[in-house]
Amino acid sequence: MEIMLIVLAIVGLSLFEIITSIDNAVINAEVLSGEVLDTTFSIDSVVGAFAFTFSVPFILIGNGIGALVLRWLTISNIDRIKKYKFLKNGAMYSIFFLGIIMTLHAFHINIPPYVSPIVTFGTVGYFFYKSRKELVSMREDFREVIGR
Repeated sequence: MEIMLIVLAIVGLSLFEIITSIDNAVINAEVLSGEVLDTTFSIDSVVGAFAFTFSVPFILIGNGIGALVLRWLTISNIDRIKKYKFLKNGAMYSIFFLGIIMTLHAFHINIPPYVSPIVTFGTVGYFFYKSRKELVSMREDFREVIGR
């Protein structure tokens, strides 16, 4: 019975994610790839939420609010984030490194708990620095072109 509730919660959240992202019934590759990513995080958060409560309505409400808030934050800050050219790469490498750490942990190789945040902040910080450096370089090149 509990497995059925978990499956229904995951399917419900997935459908919610897909329905809320369809803008004027236009489905393109970007929307679908975003939905796959959202669904992946929804599945992860549903499973994680069972560590706190077995109340399916609370889990659905919490994940629904979380999805809406994250979507709103992403949409409202997308122009700011797009300026940083390499930040997406940093996020992807960070996920890659965390996957390696989780795989090592699955093979009973003991990794201290502070390694994951250090790797994450270090990786994303490096790519943020690299993006910032590129942005400053582009501004200087632009100033040279316009003669200031």
